[in-house]
Amino acid sequence: MKIQRLWTFVVASVLLSFCVCLTFGQVPARRFEVSDSISMTRFNLPSETDLTNRTERSPNGRYIIVVTSRGIESSTKVESTIWLLEAKAIQTFLDRDSETATRPVPMRHIATIAGVPDIMTYDTYGAVITDLKWSEDSSKLYFLAIDELPERRLYEVDLPTGKLNALTPVGFGVRQYVVSGRHIAYTANRTQDERPEVPWDHAHQINHDVGAVTGLGLEEILFPQIGQGSGNGRLLPDLWVGHGHRFQHVPNAEGEPTLDVEHYTNALSISPDGRRAVRLLPIFKVNPSWSRYQTKPGFESWKLNPADDNLVASFYKWRLREYMLVDTATGKTRPLIDAPHGSSLAEEDASLAVWSRDGKHLLLGNVALPLTGDSSENQRLTRTCALAIVDLPSYEAHCIAPTRDASAVIAADNPHPLRLQDATLGEGNEEVIANFAWHGRWGQTERYRLTDGGWSRIDVVPGNPIDGKAVSPPEDAVRLTIEQDLNTPPTLWASFHGRKKQLWNPNPQLANVRLGKASIFHWRDKTGYDWDGVLVLPVDYESGKRYPLVIQTHGYRPSIFVTDGLYPTAMAARPLSSAGFVVLQTDNRADHFVSPQEPLDAIEAWESAISKLDANGLIDSKRVGIIGFSRTCWYVEEALVHRPRLFAAATVADGLDISYVTYRLFGEGRQTMAKEYEKIIGTKPVGKDFQSWFDISPGFHLDQVQTPLRIEAIGPPSVLTEWELYASLRAQHKPVDMIYLPYGQHVLQRPLDRSASQQGNVDWFRFWLQSYEDPDPTKKSQYQRWEALRKTWN
Repeated sequence: MKIQRLWTFVVASVLLSFCVCLTFGQVPARRFEVSDSISMTRFNLPSETDLTNRTERSPNGRYIIVVTSRGIESSTKVESTIWLLEAKAIQTFLDRDSETATRPVPMRHIATIAGVPDIMTYDTYGAVITDLKWSEDSSKLYFLAIDELPERRLYEVDLPTGKLNALTPVGFGVRQYVVSGRHIAYTANRTQDERPEVPWDHAHQINHDVGAVTGLGLEEILFPQIGQGSGNGRLLPDLWVGHGHRFQHVPNAEGEPTLDVEHYTNALSISPDGRRAVRLLPIFKVNPSWSRYQTKPGFESWKLNPADDNLVASFYKWRLREYMLVDTATGKTRPLIDAPHGSSLAEEDASLAVWSRDGKHLLLGNVALPLTGDSSENQRLTRTCALAIVDLPSYEAHCIAPTRDASAVIAADNPHPLRLQDATLGEGNEEVIANFAWHGRWGQTERYRLTDGGWSRIDVVPGNPIDGKAVSPPEDAVRLTIEQDLNTPPTLWASFHGRKKQLWNPNPQLANVRLGKASIFHWRDKTGYDWDGVLVLPVDYESGKRYPLVIQTHGYRPSIFVTDGLYPTAMAARPLSSAGFVVLQTDNRADHFVSPQEPLDAIEAWESAISKLDANGLIDSKRVGIIGFSRTCWYVEEALVHRPRLFAAATVADGLDISYVTYRLFGEGRQTMAKEYEKIIGTKPVGKDFQSWFDISPGFHLDQVQTPLRIEAIGPPSVLTEWELYASLRAQHKPVDMIYLPYGQHVLQRPLDRSASQQGNVDWFRFWLQSYEDPDPTKKSQYQRWEALRKTWN
């Protein structure tokens, strides 16, 4: 009996303590960690990172789609979900009084797929569900998704029944697809070939494993299988067309399969009758006159040289391509415009092919036009066309909107070089609506009309700075937006008729997480240049206390919730803040791009920021670390050479430097890269001119480095890129670590890869920049050994 009363007392005490905690809010808060960033539910549509606030609305206006993603901790998988909302239900919710609107609008879950993100993406937090498209009657939703194999497949959701169907078979990786009425077309590669293709492989040869590799890049020779999986194969993807669940393979009229390399831009379109398709396909012969085409300003090293065989090589990333018309019955192709696609001239306008409703006209984006015999006309045509129109069947092409550079004067006296994002043809084929934008800073919608045989711009309306589309007033329809700021996680909101409410907070777990305050930080360097960045203070920041500082590079977004940095590779702003660091996320400067001054601008910015933060009493200038990623690794390496005492620890992740070894390893077969290096140094590294390379290239001055360095190599080519730096420091017995992520992406996506990179950097900077106090004698002893090494080094 006494035992029973005692047990009752214990249970009551526990319950009472729990109730007291709830009543007085004493549930202990924790700090934001790398695992929180990985497992956060993030919005992909509308996007929380590019601020388009674009929603995928059904043609009948009844449904709105939201896509979210989250990393599955301790795995290689990302899980993406499609949510369906009804516009009327949202309106009803907004019309209710706040007191009675206790339950947000029902969000119908229609598809969840967990896959391994194995396809290259530069999205900061990419979804494994992408490319959503509606059927014209709003009864079906199509999308691409990466599964566990991993390969990208085409799916269909039948909304009346809720049934999810895979339209493409296992063993094929879909590259892209398009829906036009009842017709669907897609391109795909086999992902389970018994034997991978290599650039020199010719099956008809007896000894087909042996081949000439003259002119190939080192990556193609040593790592021919890279990029083969998930639809990124070396074979040009096949075309399939059909409707419903029945698809026919479009034959290859050339007979032999074509070798190709994954290209960063592509285009696919199918005619209203399904009989013709447009593809962006490789060119096999360079017209000598194409040497007269101009590149984007600042990229003169990309100027086309007809004698350069790499321009048509299967391994060349910027291989010349052109818009081709494909007969879907026979597979026969012909050029729509006998001129190259603008991407090979470094132009950034969107690749697109848009059919008129009658199938007699095509809009094409980012394309050059054929040069004529008239010299004055040729001078105009040497620049690419942002948007052109082709008349069928004459194949006569006209430029609607020329490509713009930074010197162009556009509406509202805005100096930004607008880039085409999208375009549509009017019903009469005599009017075109084109959307232009510039990197989130400015956007506009332009209307063109055909008059007297030429196209003229007749109207310009300000538009969204991301996609250029004219901004509709809020009363027009229900709008879904992502609300967030530097310190507030993103939530989903709805607005209609002037009323606005929060629909969904996908991360309620973060309400009990303590965050260091983030704010915009301004400073001026010694040259008078003004800089901006995001400054994140430590959790539990104490005024007057000096903290270690970690600088993260490569840009920032001023109005987005800070978790990692601009990218998740190596960057870990909030976890570093939780560990007691001040973090400064810095931007880049573009006015000295591709010149020896480029990294020096960044170093000047870092020195000035450190000085200001030190003068403000916020940081200890002797305990500063830095993280370089991609191009900014060059800047960091230059800083370690020329300012050896500036940083007490550093990281470079999957980047480049302007070194002789990198030039020799990757310049062959990559002429644009080689020319860029030569432009920066001022000459080729041959004979007496080699002295310039010795003077400028940081690889020859690594004896100056005094900073402990962590190197992150992602994939086999990255190991080669980083090897000179790593091996040289190792040979000098200097503190250097190399971390290898063999299957990671440049912008890391897989949770385990992100954990290794981000948490590894938190630990790296804690070790080198913080004093260590831990009651665990094992850890303390281990630290003391490393501390002795550090003191010896310093």
